[in-house]
Amino acid sequence: MKKYWLLPLLVLSLTVGKGQIIDPNFKPKLKGLPQIRFMMVLPDDKVILSGDLSSVDDEAVRRFVRLETDGTLDQEFSENISKISKGFSNIYDAVYDKELNKIYVAGYFEEYNDLLRLNYDGTIDETFNVSINLINVHDIGVQSSGKIVCLTESSNGIIRFNIDGTIDETFNNNSGPDSYGTYTSELKILTNDKIIVGGDFNSFNGSSFNDMIQLNADGTIDESFN
Repeated sequence: MKKYWLLPLLVLSLTVGKGQIIDPNFKPKLKGLPQIRFMMVLPDDKVILSGDLSSVDDEAVRRFVRLETDGTLDQEFSENISKISKGFSNIYDAVYDKELNKIYVAGYFEEYNDLLRLNYDGTIDETFNVSINLINVHDIGVQSSGKIVCLTESSNGIIRFNIDGTIDETFNNNSGPDSYGTYTSELKILTNDKIIVGGDFNSFNGSSFNDMIQLNADGTIDESFN
């Protein structure tokens, strides 16, 4: 289950043998309801946050923001996100693709398909066009091939897309779990590209499974995982 992060947000740095130390230089000024739905640290140590945020550094924002290393608002990213923002509020997950230097964003969006790819500056990547209409993308992961695996309430359930957004027909696009709940369905890609799916469900593809299942990299059920 996804956890909610409570504000104030503290970034901790790890020191060998000394445990966790609060970084005094990281002081974000966040306003809104005190909940962060997810947080992602990028390779340059900037931090992406999504949650019920209304402002950062006294500037209005739209739930999805990027902070500089000192906790101040990344102005360029924020300005670009604001151009998307009206239909971009119900964000469930985001993943950074280091090979492409782009950010995948999933959720339920009013004016866009429920899976988008952003350029690093926060603009929409127009070269990524999802070929079907998705419904409520709960979680996403990127495999070593760069292909994107989605856990969605669409009829296929778990779907894999090629880098350009077309459906990967070599993947066993499953029907998925028998039920979904917002922030209770998880998908994680392992280092061997196998896929772990967790959540509140009793069956998967019509077979009995309790809350967790492992799939092979091609989407078939991994029978060795019990």
